[in-house]
Amino acid sequence: MKKIMTIFVSALLLLGLSACGKAATLNVDELSADVLKNVSFEVELKKINSDVILGNYGLPEGVTGDIWRGSSTAPDQLAVFLAPDENTAAKTVDALKENIKELKTTYSGYAPEEVPKLDKSVIEKHGKYVILCITNDSDNAQKVIKSHLK
Repeated sequence: MKKIMTIFVSALLLLGLSACGKAATLNVDELSADVLKNVSFEVELKKINSDVILGNYGLPEGVTGDIWRGSSTAPDQLAVFLAPDENTAAKTVDALKENIKELKTTYSGYAPEEVPKLDKSVIEKHGKYVILCITNDSDNAQKVIKSHLK
């Protein structure tokens, strides 16, 4: 009986360890298309040259991303970042939170009506991916984004 229990516990541990090693994946094109189609933004978002703007977010070394932004009159945006590892992804979340604090300071000076939108920013980490969405439609954005995180 003791031998059977040992084999059973070993099998459970192996199953648990193999699940831990499974990397999170995300189809960025499907996610962004779904968000852009089904989430309301105050301004039209366009994909921008992320190489130019990645530095504006204060992201850790090695992070890449796709970014959609509108005009500077509204902070509306969608960004999907890929970090080299999960630890860097966690640091990316921290950098985005800091960036949002800075945006609040900026917008409170000339467009204070935009600050509540920043307060409801959606930031989701999924493995090495980090998604940022700033919109008045944050509850819906959260729902659409989570539907892609499997």
